[in-house]
Amino acid sequence: MQLAVNAIAHFLVDALCLATMFSGRIPTESFFLALLLYNTLAFSTQCIVGLAVDKARNVPLLEMIALVTVAGGFAISSPWWLSVILIGCGNSLFHVTGASCLHSGMPLT
Repeated sequence: MQLAVNAIAHFLVDALCLATMFSGRIPTESFFLALLLYNTLAFSTQCIVGLAVDKARNVPLLEMIALVTVAGGFAISSPWWLSVILIGCGNSLFHVTGASCLHSGMPLT
């Protein structure tokens, strides 16, 4: 059951990130910068985020914070760069915490 819940959450996180990036609210001339910013935050920070999560005591709470951060980035309409920062940081945190919950056997709360 935990794997199914995490799989659905993973789909939602990635779908919200994709929807935010291609929603049309990012100006055309800034799209490459937004894509670079998102990918840098979402993927290159996972190692650093992982080190911090390893020290945390409540990993499921951090996973929920990641979900809320991504949803917040999707929900706010302006400025576009704040949306990109939120979804990038939330994506990084979600991927690290989701894997930590699955590997440690902690329930997703």
